[in-house]
Amino acid sequence: MSLSKKEINENEVLYSYAVKQIKKYLDYYNPSKNKNINKYKKPIYGDKSYEKILRKNFIWKNKKKETLPNEPVQFKYCILTSKSKFAKEPAVKKAMEKAKVAELATIDMDIKEALDKSYESWSRVANISFTEVYDYDKADLVVCFYSKNIKKADLNPFTKLPTKGNYKSHSWFNMNNDKFSDKKFLEVNRNIRKAFVHEIGHQLSLIHPSPYDAGDKEKPNYEKSASHFEDSFAYTVMSYFNSSYTGQDFEDLYPSCPVMNDISAVQKLYGLNSSNYPTYIVYGFNSNTGLDYETALHKESKLIFCACPPNIISGKEIEVNRFDFSGFVQDQVINLNEGAFSDVGGLKGNVSIARGCTIHEAIGGRGNDIIIGNNVPKNLEGTAGNNILYSGFGGGTIRGGTGKNTFVYLSGNQSIDSSYDTILDFESGKDKVDLSGFDFGGTGKVKFVERHNFGQPGDAYFIYQSIYNSTSLYIKLGKGMVSDMFMLVFIGIKELTESDFIL
Repeated sequence: MSLSKKEINENEVLYSYAVKQIKKYLDYYNPSKNKNINKYKKPIYGDKSYEKILRKNFIWKNKKKETLPNEPVQFKYCILTSKSKFAKEPAVKKAMEKAKVAELATIDMDIKEALDKSYESWSRVANISFTEVYDYDKADLVVCFYSKNIKKADLNPFTKLPTKGNYKSHSWFNMNNDKFSDKKFLEVNRNIRKAFVHEIGHQLSLIHPSPYDAGDKEKPNYEKSASHFEDSFAYTVMSYFNSSYTGQDFEDLYPSCPVMNDISAVQKLYGLNSSNYPTYIVYGFNSNTGLDYETALHKESKLIFCACPPNIISGKEIEVNRFDFSGFVQDQVINLNEGAFSDVGGLKGNVSIARGCTIHEAIGGRGNDIIIGNNVPKNLEGTAGNNILYSGFGGGTIRGGTGKNTFVYLSGNQSIDSSYDTILDFESGKDKVDLSGFDFGGTGKVKFVERHNFGQPGDAYFIYQSIYNSTSLYIKLGKGMVSDMFMLVFIGIKELTESDFIL
C-alpha cells in the first residue's frame, strides 16, 4: 500500500537533520527528482541529452557511427597566422574568403600553450589523438588567428565545419577580442580556454545543443533558445548558457575541458581512450593526471571538470580512482555516483562524474562536508569538520575525521553481512550512527534487544570481538531485503551504547 502525501510529510518531519541532508543531495541536480531546478519547465532528456550535440549524417575519417575504431583516430592540426609559411597559398586565401577574413594575425606562446592544452583535454576522454603539423595541405584541422574581417567586424570565434567533399575544418579567432590581450583569460577556467575547447568540439563534429548561433538576429538566451533542460555549461561546453540555469553555480568561471555530455558524445563517435591513464588516478589535491583543470594546488583553487577514468586499461582493471578535496575549507557535497554533480571548493555542481565511470575513494576537506558513496566497494574519509557520511551500497571503509560525524543509513541493503561497512574512527559519545530513516523491511523503528531475544525484523544488538578489537552491530532484516542481516563494524571500539544511535 502506498503512503498518502500527508503520511509522507509526517514521516519527513520525523527524519533527522542528517537524513534530510542526504535525501536532499542524493539527487539534488537531477531535474526529474528535484523539480525546483527546472525553473523554465524545459524537456528533460537525461542520459540521452548528449545526442543533442551530435552532428547528423557526418563522421570524420569515413568511419561508420555503428563501428567504433580499434585504434585512435589521428587528427593532424595546424595553426594559421600571418607568419605561417603557407599563409599566402591559394587554398588558404580561399578559406579566408569563405570565412570573410581579410587579414591574419600573430600570436604568442601563451596562446599556443592554451590551445595545446585544449586539444589534450579532448584526447584524454576519447579514442583520438592530435598531432601538430606545419603543412596546411596535410592538416585535418586548422586553427586560424586573424585581425580583420571583410566588411562587418566579428569578435566571436567560429568554426567552418568539414564536409564530405572537403575533410578540413577551420576555426577562426579574432585577435581584436580584448580577452586575448589579457593573460588571465588564457588561464584555466577562463574565457579563451573555454572558447578553444568549444571550437575544437565543432571540429570533432559536435554542434550546439539547441538550434541557435552567435550570428542570430536575436541574441540566444536560455529561456527562449534552449530546447531542453541540459543546455548549459554544466553539461556541455557546446552550450551558450550559464551553469545556473541547470542548478549549478560556477560563478564567473567556465569549463576548460569536455564535460558530461561532451564526453558521452565524443565517446559515441570515437570510443573511449584508455591509453593515457595510470591505474591509480587522483583528482584534486595530489592529482596525478597532469591536467590543470583537475588539479588543486591550494585552498583557493577552483575546479571545474567531469571525471572520466576508464574502468579498464589494456585489459587491466583500474585499481583506484580518488577524489582528494582535503585542502578545501568550505562546506562541500561530494557525490560519487556516476552522472552526479558535487559542490567542491566553494562552487556548486562544479565536479561531475561521466556516465559509466567509477570513483572509488573520496577525501573531504576542513569544512562540514556531506559525502555520498556509490554502489561499489569504496573508501570515504571526512578529514576535519562535522561531516555527514552516507556509504551507499557495496560495502567499504569509512573514516569520519576529527569532528562530530554522523554516519547515515537509509536501507538495510547498504551494509549486509557479505559486503559490510567498516567505520575506522568512530568515537562513542561524539559520533552518531543515524538510523532515523532506516528501512529494515518491517514496520516501526529499530530497537535494541538482548542477543538471546534477537530474531524479529528491526531487532538490533552489538557484540565486541577482542580478536579483532572491534564491535559489530547486527540488525535483523525483513521483507524486500537482499539479506536477512545488516552488519556494521566499528574498529577499535570496545563498547557502544544506544545513545550512539539516532533512531
